[in-house]
Amino acid sequence: MKRTILLTGATSGLGLATALALASKPYNLILTWRDQDKADQLRQRLDDSHPKANISLIELDLASFASIEACCTTIQKNIPSIDVLFNNAGLYMDTRGKTAEGFEMTLGVNYIGPAYLTWLLLPLLRLGDQPQILQMCSRAALFGWFRDKPDLFERHPHGFRAYAASKRMQLMLTISLADTLKADGVTVNAIHPGVVATSIWRGESLLMRLLDRNKHKRYLSAAAAANAGLFLIENATMRQVTGRFFENEGQEIKLSRRLTDRQRIASLVERTKEAIRQKGGQPV
Repeated sequence: MKRTILLTGATSGLGLATALALASKPYNLILTWRDQDKADQLRQRLDDSHPKANISLIELDLASFASIEACCTTIQKNIPSIDVLFNNAGLYMDTRGKTAEGFEMTLGVNYIGPAYLTWLLLPLLRLGDQPQILQMCSRAALFGWFRDKPDLFERHPHGFRAYAASKRMQLMLTISLADTLKADGVTVNAIHPGVVATSIWRGESLLMRLLDRNKHKRYLSAAAAANAGLFLIENATMRQVTGRFFENEGQEIKLSRRLTDRQRIASLVERTKEAIRQKGGQPV
């Protein structure tokens, strides 16, 4: 039976490279998009290159609970189970921004939105065949930092501090999910794809303009970087591994004790769930 893979952020960068690679193989693909024009271009490209592939495109804006809930409702009505949830979508913001619920945009899109999506889709993942949750993370998580305060998600600084903090939170959630879902047979792992030449590096600040100008000289192509995630999907032995952080093709990144402190992880997860409830989200 074909495995069903849900990939977020499939219209550009790493997501697009991953979607194109997966479309050439016997999978049922659910690809999410935020920009209609990019979604139309992706559909045309996939129809031209892989006309027999089983692909569904669904709208998803991780900066909006309403969009996340609508996406999950559509999936739950049409998909009996999910074998791989690949939380790929993310962003870097060098200017201030807020999600629809008032969270700092980087934390909202990179961490809170994917966490909410994942919790809502757990019933379908539990029905999957050797189900996997993959988190597109970053080595920035290793030195990300945040202060445990009541308005953490709303008033966190933007820019690289927010990006690194969001990836640390994502890594901490990966460890929590791996612990809680192990008995259900769901594995959860994080991925560092390398430093990649994608549009995530665009911005108006001098630093971001310099990074964008030089990205093609020094950074990996999206197609090359996508191999880190594809390896975990396509290598059957990796479906039994959980709670790890990988780069390249299955090379493990060792984590310090401060990153794996279960008490702090539990505190973050509970704070996240409470923030979702306070902003009108469904119980998770």
